[in-house]
Amino acid sequence: MIEAVGILKWNLNSIAVSMHLSPAETLDYFTDGCRVSFILERRICREIIVGRLAPNEGAGFDLIDAHGRKWEVRWITRQGVYFRSSYMVGSGRKFDEGGLFKKLHEIEGYVISDVTKFPEIPVRCGSYQQGRCACGIRKERLGLEPRCPDARLSTYWERDGATGIRPC
Repeated sequence: MIEAVGILKWNLNSIAVSMHLSPAETLDYFTDGCRVSFILERRICREIIVGRLAPNEGAGFDLIDAHGRKWEVRWITRQGVYFRSSYMVGSGRKFDEGGLFKKLHEIEGYVISDVTKFPEIPVRCGSYQQGRCACGIRKERLGLEPRCPDARLSTYWERDGATGIRPC
């Protein structure tokens, strides 16, 4: 089961004033996973995982916890959540199931945050274990409407995903 492990909170008005933006512009910025990922990865690392960042952007993971376990960070945005590696996402790129399972064997699991809830972003965590897929995280499990941007993975998640997830 995926359980909440924390909530990252900000003062929207203070941020807007300091960035010389309106609150609406600040919301727009902080609900874009690409834009805010740098900030959120660091806060999750320090406040939730209590570990360190990956040694570089090219590493196959984002964070290392105090026990040396590697974690991948993902964001729920207006477009949903993707578990595929960046080399599989984008125009002309294809999903590589073997690549996904290779990644799953190299990481402990995923840390998921819902940036659509900014300025109070819930953070959840799920581990990969016993040959099962932590990718079973679906939006309805996080209290959101169901949506899976990758139909091929959706079939796998619905069939097998839930049994291998444990809170970190």
